[in-house]
Amino acid sequence: YDREVMIQVLINLIENSMKFGKTSTKKEITIRLGRDGDWMKIYVSDLGPGIPHQALKKVFDEFYRVDSRLTRTTRGTGIGLALVKKFVNLMGGSVTAANNDGAGCTITISLPLSAG
Repeated sequence: YDREVMIQVLINLIENSMKFGKTSTKKEITIRLGRDGDWMKIYVSDLGPGIPHQALKKVFDEFYRVDSRLTRTTRGTGIGLALVKKFVNLMGGSVTAANNDGAGCTITISLPLSAG
């Protein structure tokens, strides 16, 4: 994998977590690595407000911004997560978003180990 692209993917995910985790009294971002067969998994989790259920599949669309009080007061173009998806797809992988039980969300990146 392209080192610079992977760094940019992680920067975008961390910046997104920091930006939209503003309502949380505790800022914590966890990055975990795992393996599932022939796939490398990267999990980026935060303790923010999470993503509304109806927006989970749309957050990776270009220029999409969740319509909430927080996003109306937060600057952004709606391309950070779209770039994450584009870069991950170019490496033969996929990316998903899911809300955590309790608080926050986890973005999961799956990349084929054979491409690395």
